[in-house]
Amino acid sequence: MTPAFWFDEWKAYAGLFDGHSSSTLPGAIDNGPLVVDIDAETPELKERLLDGTDYELIPAPGYDQLVAWYGGGPRITRHVIALGVSSQLVCEVYPLKLRLVLAPDLATDAVVLHLSKLATIADLRAAIIDALDLDVDNDHVLHCHNFFGDVAAEDLLDPASSDLAESHTLDRACLVHGQKLLISLVPVDGGVASASDSDSIVALVSDSDSDSGADGWNMFPPTTSQWSYSPGGVARRARPLGTAGVERIGAVPGVCGLSNLGNTCFMNSGLQCITHAPQLVEYLLADKHVPEINRDNPLGMSGEVADEFVALLKLMWSGNYASVAPRSFKYTIGRFAPRFVGFGQQDSQELIAFLLDGLHEDLNRILDKPLVPVVEAAGRPDDVVASEAWTGHLRRNDSVIVDLFQGQLKSRVVCPMPDCGKVSVTFDPFMYLSVPVPDGGPRQLTVRVVLADPTAKHVIAKIFAAPGDTVATLKSKVASLVSSDPHRLILVEIYDHKLYKTFDSDYEALADILDEDVLVAYEIPKALATLPPYNPALAQPTFPAPTDATAPPDEAPAASDSDSDSSNTAALKANADAANLPPTTGSALPLSDPRCPYMAFPISHTKLEFRAPRSAFYRASRKPVLTQVAFGVPSLVFLAKPVANQAAVEEALLDSLARYVSRPTDDDLAAAGLVGDSEERAARKAERKAARRAAAKAARTKRRAAHRVKKIQVAERTKKKNAAKAAVREVVAAARAAARGAGVDALDSSDTDDSDLDTPSISGSTLSSLSDTLSTSGSTEIDSSDSSDSDVDWATLGVPEETPTKLVHLGPDGRGPSVDSYIRGRVSAAAETTFVATWNAKLLDACYDTAGADACRAVTELPPKADDEAPNVLSCLRKFTKEEQLGEEDLWYCPDCETFRQATKKFDLYSLPDVLVIHLKRFRQSRYSREKIDVLIDFPLEGLDLGEFLPESAAEQVAGATVYDLFAVSDHFGGLGGGHYTAHAKNHQTGRWHYFNDSSTSVVVGDDDVVSAAAYLLFYQRRGAELHVPNKPPVRPPPASDDGASSASSDRTRGEPEALDDDPTASGAEPFDLDGSDAAFYRV
Repeated sequence: MTPAFWFDEWKAYAGLFDGHSSSTLPGAIDNGPLVVDIDAETPELKERLLDGTDYELIPAPGYDQLVAWYGGGPRITRHVIALGVSSQLVCEVYPLKLRLVLAPDLATDAVVLHLSKLATIADLRAAIIDALDLDVDNDHVLHCHNFFGDVAAEDLLDPASSDLAESHTLDRACLVHGQKLLISLVPVDGGVASASDSDSIVALVSDSDSDSGADGWNMFPPTTSQWSYSPGGVARRARPLGTAGVERIGAVPGVCGLSNLGNTCFMNSGLQCITHAPQLVEYLLADKHVPEINRDNPLGMSGEVADEFVALLKLMWSGNYASVAPRSFKYTIGRFAPRFVGFGQQDSQELIAFLLDGLHEDLNRILDKPLVPVVEAAGRPDDVVASEAWTGHLRRNDSVIVDLFQGQLKSRVVCPMPDCGKVSVTFDPFMYLSVPVPDGGPRQLTVRVVLADPTAKHVIAKIFAAPGDTVATLKSKVASLVSSDPHRLILVEIYDHKLYKTFDSDYEALADILDEDVLVAYEIPKALATLPPYNPALAQPTFPAPTDATAPPDEAPAASDSDSDSSNTAALKANADAANLPPTTGSALPLSDPRCPYMAFPISHTKLEFRAPRSAFYRASRKPVLTQVAFGVPSLVFLAKPVANQAAVEEALLDSLARYVSRPTDDDLAAAGLVGDSEERAARKAERKAARRAAAKAARTKRRAAHRVKKIQVAERTKKKNAAKAAVREVVAAARAAARGAGVDALDSSDTDDSDLDTPSISGSTLSSLSDTLSTSGSTEIDSSDSSDSDVDWATLGVPEETPTKLVHLGPDGRGPSVDSYIRGRVSAAAETTFVATWNAKLLDACYDTAGADACRAVTELPPKADDEAPNVLSCLRKFTKEEQLGEEDLWYCPDCETFRQATKKFDLYSLPDVLVIHLKRFRQSRYSREKIDVLIDFPLEGLDLGEFLPESAAEQVAGATVYDLFAVSDHFGGLGGGHYTAHAKNHQTGRWHYFNDSSTSVVVGDDDVVSAAAYLLFYQRRGAELHVPNKPPVRPPPASDDGASSASSDRTRGEPEALDDDPTASGAEPFDLDGSDAAFYRV
């Protein structure tokens, strides 16, 4: 490990940073900021250090080489370990930190022990003995008790207590970073090592709410009548029945807490919800899943996830425990999903998704999954396509999870290209619904509108943006306020007087725009927006020879906006007709499209000012310097293709600013001293040229001196290193010779160094001289006190001396492309290309009207009517089924266009499962941050009717099975930086709601306590769904084929349900009509 700041300095020195280099040596490696005490024998790493921000991980040979070159330390070594079934390689930056307390001296400071997660229980035992210097003999037994709050402390070294063998790793033991372990030596006869301190040991792990010694914990109980350990975890002892006035906790099956193993509240919350699904609980408790366990499924977890979940479920529903520690379950899911390894906070929704998928694959009744093609609608009725898709899904997926938790979604995707319009309709299964959450009411955004009319003032438009609005909505509102067409508006974000971002997609969410962002909308001239598409192959533009791109305006060919329109319109229309291009206009094509009939030139404005350096140190020692400063509102200049040259763009820029920018007159030039005695101007030019040559010579001298110093330092270090190696070799050779009884001079020829470095002897005076050269040969400063504007070297700032009377000069922004390269298409128009207009400082005040530039007129949109309906789960579902445009990161591949498109997509619910999981998407990520939406979403505990989201022909609609009742809620409190998960669940045996906060449980007094702004996952059960026997989702008639039904049934080889009788009604089945046809299906 090395400090990140030092590694960045070294990369800059070595030239490994893109666009940044440094000639300064990085110095010795200083790992002091990474450790708590650098003087400690084994320095301990500080907590919560971040990779890439605080430290960098370097392979050991590379670190050794860096230390050989630069020195430093201390050495901090970390190892790469393999975690999980997939053996994912991770660097264990923070090994387990365990705190050892030796009984009976409980008041002494704990001894800190660091062990890898892959260390075994045997390694832990040996490390404890070594760290505490214990003498373990045959008369004493070593105990290592672990405890978590009110959970019983099991003995990690006793397999009968912890279910941990000596070969099991500490990762499986689920020890928490910083966990305290109570170490004791107990005589074999069962007594306590020190009877005088036995009460202290008991008090350390006793119940915090016990009112008598008899109800407290006893670490070494004489009997086990009131002490129970669970398979795969330790269980807390329930209070005895004889305790007066105290109801026995754990007497009700299902009311059982789950111990927090260290940031595992997300897992506890999800488990409490899923273990209260009535049908799933009854199915698993009755062991109906046993013949369906599929241990050979390559997509499954060998049945281990199902085994651990059922074992935990049976403990929770046994009624014997107030809380259990799901240690073995956590270890098992961590083996198959490394993201759940360790004790970092995770998402309960991700845990639920993984658990349901794992249970499904472990209990999948399909042993050999056939290949099933993707089903497309191709114009067929929805009922036929949905049935065919569901039948194909069941040929590969058939389990109790499919029976209970999976429904069917209809997805409709439309290609946005007018000449394509491809419509794709598919039906896909779903296990949960992730619905968007509204994040409050509308907010006001301010947009500055730059109209195409150069004589019109800018417009300050204030509009109201509702949650979920897009850039298209904003453009439409702004266009209505300024009487324009939204297709003629280009929205950009301005930062520091420069174009920072162009909103190319009209469907980008406004949620990514902050209230303080500066937005500007540029209007495309109507004459350009109505032009037909441009065909470069037929236009054959002729570019003039680049004789002088920076010629004065009177010498350059004039090409104003209006002239370009009139000269090119006819040719462009003819080109479009000849090329058979689609009937569209330029405003419908993005700027990046080669067919767009015009070009846009983003231009920021800069002027020259004397300013003090920003650094406080340099402000005290240096004079003000001439600096390029951005000002005003950037311009977006539009010109019809083909554009002549840079001079045409500069003319168009001045034309677009005609309202507050005037052309310089002869009087303005004379007042600025730009016209006059030519000999005087030539003399000043010669002086500036000589000053530039002197500065360049000084810079070359400085670089050469720095190179010599670096070469001398490297030579000195190499010489010292070789001398040290030679001394070591001489000592080793002498020792070997003495051991052989030979003389000291008899050295092995292989031990000699035949590559001595011939380095010159460098005296201290030479280094001192070079250092003086480096300090004295610096850059030339511009002093504002003794330099006038007429003496400024404009050429060094991008303004050519050949055109001193020019008002504005257009050039590239930094290392960006030149204007001519952009015009000739050498740079993609899709790139974030910007240009800089440098204004002549001598003419700026005379020709630029600052007050006129700031003059604007304001328009404001009327505030929208307040929505009387509070956000609820139905409104979230309506937003989920609303048509939306895909984001730029979720492009859809259009088979007709044979490319990715930003298509529109719409979801519809087609069939619903018996157990419906609704995920409220409260966590939102924008360009700047991630945040949580803490708005109250109302949801009913009973009677959630989803009939409005299903088609009329759906089986649920026909049978009236569209009403759902809530049975569990996963809650999240806090934000992204830190939060806590809890759960509310309804016990289907008692009908009462309970609150679960890790290991503690309580009865919910009022149902209103269940509904809160913390609700994150909602679990609903279809009303009237049968318990005990799971109902399969309704299957619509398969397409007419001979092998449809037979192929589906032939794939079911395990857990095959019994065939129905010839007369289904004889067995009590209730028929229902599917779609009004003669076919009838029976729900068993």
